[in-house]
Amino acid sequence: NENKGYPIEALNKIYNIMDVQIQTTQGEGWCLPITEAMAAKTLNIAPNITSIPEIFGTENGEGLEGLDGIEGLEIRGIPVKAGTTISEWITQGPSDFERFRPLTNIEDMVKKLIWVYDNPDKVVHIVNRAYEWIQQYSWEKIAEQWDIYFQKVYNSLEVERDAKRLEEKNAKPEQPAQPAPESQPTSAAPVGPSSEPTAIS
Repeated sequence: NENKGYPIEALNKIYNIMDVQIQTTQGEGWCLPITEAMAAKTLNIAPNITSIPEIFGTENGEGLEGLDGIEGLEIRGIPVKAGTTISEWITQGPSDFERFRPLTNIEDMVKKLIWVYDNPDKVVHIVNRAYEWIQQYSWEKIAEQWDIYFQKVYNSLEVERDAKRLEEKNAKPEQPAQPAPESQPTSAAPVGPSSEPTAIS
């Protein structure tokens, strides 16, 4: 079923028959295959870009330049250079919002792969470290973390709403302006012949 994917049992067998999983991704938000391989104790080799340094523990470029003592570093995968030359960049155009993405350095990938095959005893340390690290992640544990986050946001919004309601309740309504009283007409003296005779000289 294309909407459901492979059964967990099948995925587990695929990862377990691998000696190493190689990624040449141009960018990841998380990269589920890398963490799935970790759970199956399969070594990952991938470009040190986007979210992968966080997963590998190579945020400061650990293991990129030299391989001596790499197994002693606190890393969980083998990082590979990417985007190191002008020709190691690509864009997919409008379909990818004109982003420029780094391409994996093939020479460095081959160099790291040869080191892996020549040093299986050192690779074990990296694989075990990755396996221990990935145990803290599961669908259930991640769901719990999201639930805590959503509850925090919801409660924060409730506090804002309560404050707004209180503010509206305490606000005094503005009194409508009173119209100016209409002026009463001034009574004028009757106009007409005077009651007193006017003397004519």
